[in-house]
Amino acid sequence: MMKRPVYRMRANESLVSGLAYLANLLPLWGILIAWAARESWRERSRHVVFHTTQAIWLQVALLLAFIAYAVIRLVGNLVGEIHATAGAILNRLNDWVLLLLVVLYVVACLALSWLTLDGRTILLPLLGPRIHRQEYEEGE
Repeated sequence: MMKRPVYRMRANESLVSGLAYLANLLPLWGILIAWAARESWRERSRHVVFHTTQAIWLQVALLLAFIAYAVIRLVGNLVGEIHATAGAILNRLNDWVLLLLVVLYVVACLALSWLTLDGRTILLPLLGPRIHRQEYEEGE
């Protein structure tokens, strides 16, 4: 079986893909910007569609983390009504986990943007391989 040749993204593809990841630093606007780039490049480049789709799902993951934070905060407040110390500990722990997630998210967006601008294809854990299969293998 022959291996496929390695495709090196063109400069404009790398730029659009990198900016899609960078736009994710703007909550909700990142989805809109990545979606607009995805739709405008749909017929021209599978690579841009792949990276912008990953960027959209990365933003969705952040939004789900914020929803989980809000639910755990509500649970912490309810626990606080029963036992004040336990509620305070749960809320404080929740705040630290959220801070860690936001810092990791910002670092991930910056790193993905940088690596994509360098022309590399990065697969995000869990969703990346599925999106890659969908964009590259079903498109043939």
